[in-house]
Order: sequence, then structure tokens, then C-alpha cells
Amino acid sequence: MAHGWRVLGNGISARRTQQLWRRYLRETRRPLHCLLFLLPLAAAYELAALWVTRDCGPGRGPLAQSMIHGVLAWFGFAGFWVPAVVLVIALLVWHRLRRDCWRIQVWVLPAMVGESLLLTVPLLALSGLFPQEKEELAAGLFAELVRVLGAGLYEELVFRLLLISGLLWLSVEFVQLRGRAALSVAVGLAAVLFSLCHFHPIGSDLFAWGSFWYRLAAGVYLSVVFVGRGLGVSSGSHAAYNMLLVWLWSP
Repeated sequence: MAHGWRVLGNGISARRTQQLWRRYLRETRRPLHCLLFLLPLAAAYELAALWVTRDCGPGRGPLAQSMIHGVLAWFGFAGFWVPAVVLVIALLVWHRLRRDCWRIQVWVLPAMVGESLLLTVPLLALSGLFPQEKEELAAGLFAELVRVLGAGLYEELVFRLLLISGLLWLSVEFVQLRGRAALSVAVGLAAVLFSLCHFHPIGSDLFAWGSFWYRLAAGVYLSVVFVGRGLGVSSGSHAAYNMLLVWLWSP
């Protein structure tokens, strides 16, 4: 009899664990939780970037941040705050389009930190398959950590949320693709553009096939994470990987 109760208890516990896991997977993809997860990181980056600029002068900023500044400057919007505001507005618009509720589950946020760190492991393995030349930290370790933090946040905003969403819409509306076919085209094109935009004349790097394939593979991986796990986790894993790589490269 006691054994039967233990089996029943274990079965109930397993079901509750599965339910909690499914709930976590669902909640972390909600735009509101992505915003709450990313907002402290964006605020920390913007404040640290101001500090670095004050001490070291203007340096090489993240690619996606420069792209946001460049586009919005045509409309008269300028200032260090612009990319962070774009991030907030994009997630609030996404929240509205989903007609999502305003319910917040605080417990999912620390779990997203752990998941983001865990998902850096495949990226580290990928960097081992495509060896990269170590960059000189001309502005210092702290300044480079700040820069790559911003790159992780805003590249996910531009190349994942905005670009994949836009390409998916174009694939459905104009190419008449549906379902997985439309999503595969959007993910593939976004990864190619993500890689190409790092090279001259848009980016600062000179073109090299090894670097292109590495960034293409990383772009596909991060796109899959974005589609499956949402912007918060994909941005967190991208930023954590960037900062870990800089720390490993530091003398």
C-alpha cells in the first residue's frame, strides 16, 4: 500500500514538473517578460557606454546600434537613448499585437538568466569549429565588455526580432509561402544578412570566408533560439557569449 502511494506521489510530482516546465517555456516567450529581462541589461549598457565615452572618448560602437542611430537620424531622432527606446517600443508593440495580458511572473526572470548562460555552450563549441583571430582590446577590457554587451542586445533586436519578422511577413504576403517554409526562408536570409553586415562597407571587418561562415552558423543558431525561446533568451545568450569570449581573450 505504501509503495502504491509513493508511485502515485511520484507520478503527481512528475506531472507538476512537466506542467511547470511547459509554463516556463510559454512565459519566457511573452514580450512583457522579454522586456523585463532585457531592460536592466539595456540600462546598464547605456550608462556604462556613457561612462566609457567620457573616460576614453568615442570608440567603435555595436553594429546594430549604429544602424538604428543611422536610420532614425534621417527622421531627426538622435541621442544615446534612441536604441533603448526602440527596444522598449518594439516589445510593447509586439505585446499589443499579440493581445497579451499584463500578468507578470517574476520567477521566470532568474530562470531566463540560467537558460541564457546554458545556451552559450553551443556558441562556444561553434567558435571552436571556426577559429577566430583574437582582437586587440585597444580601449581596455571594460570598454570592450560594454561594447559586446550592446552588440548582443541590439543585434538580436535588429537581426532577429525586426528582420525575421519583416522577412516572414514578406514571405507570406508576397511570395505566398506558408508555415515552416516561410519561417525557414526568413531565418536563412536573416542569418546571411547578419553575417554580411559585419563586413565592409556596412561593418568594420574585411571580408573573409572563415569569418563569414562562422557568423552565418551563429546567426542560424541564434535565429533558432529566438524562434523557439523568444527575444529575451536569444539576447541574453548572445550577450553572455560575447562577454565570455572577450574575457577569455583578455591578456
